Amino acid sequence: MKKEETTLLIFFIVLILFLILYRILTKVYTKSLVNSFKEDTGKFEKTLNSLIAKLLFPPYNREFMYLNYCVLHKKGKKVSEQIEKLDSMRINNEQHLAVYKTAIQYYVSVNNEKEARNIQKKLNEFIEKNQLDSKIKETVDAELNIFFTKDISTLSYIDGKLENCSDLDKVEWNFKKAVVLKANDRLEEAKECMKIVIENTKNPEQKKAMQEILDNNLKDL
Repeated sequence: MKKEETTLLIFFIVLILFLILYRILTKVYTKSLVNSFKEDTGKFEKTLNSLIAKLLFPPYNREFMYLNYCVLHKKGKKVSEQIEKLDSMRINNEQHLAVYKTAIQYYVSVNNEKEARNIQKKLNEFIEKNQLDSKIKETVDAELNIFFTKDISTLSYIDGKLENCSDLDKVEWNFKKAVVLKANDRLEEAKECMKIVIENTKNPEQKKAMQEILDNNLKDL
């Protein structure tokens, strides 16, 4: 075997071994991140910030994973820092939208309308600047109005979502409809929506919780 052929063979062997090692490490570290994601013990952060994780996962993937981790564990200050960090990164349109939507969902979950509206403004500017689908703006605006202003005009949007939707979507949108109806003193209609929610909820614990809300005349809605 010629020297050139030997060198080429060694190169391919090393390359194959590298790819095998890369796949094994990726699998191991992904499993570790998934298993520690729901635990607020510091293990997730330690694994994500390790040198090997930085070599295995692209910057956006790591930062977005950390954003979702902070959202799950309600780490308010760190959530804000991650949003700013990701927003300043050179990422594609789809990734930017994912960051904005995650941020809005978080601020809705902690009932922070001011920050949710700030992100909505950034999202709208981003959509206009990059000439993206304007329906995204309409959807976000409707969602925020459902949660914060509970505007009666959002019922037409909700009814549109309820047309030909799955059982899972029936739960989500009838619950949102019940919230809006109750806030606008249409209690009996809201109760009917909650009955549909209960009927289509599969999880026994969630079904029980929804039934308790209904039995309590929607006072906790």
